[in-house]
Amino acid sequence: MSMHSSGQALQDAARTLSARWRRLEEVWRDDNARRFNAEHVEPVEDAVRHAVGAMEQLAEAMSAARMECERDD
Repeated sequence: MSMHSSGQALQDAARTLSARWRRLEEVWRDDNARRFNAEHVEPVEDAVRHAVGAMEQLAEAMSAARMECERDD
């Protein structure tokens, strides 16, 4: 699996989580729900954004390294 497809899979999973959480929020509206969102859902969303950004940077670095190695051959 390429870095790009792995990042896309991670984003898809995060979108699914977000959509399901939003549906659950329609019926679960107490302090526990707000706390769960703040302590669990939001940190996951932030972590996914950072991870995907890092994966994109890593993919670019790997591509540049690959091109550099091919030039040296």
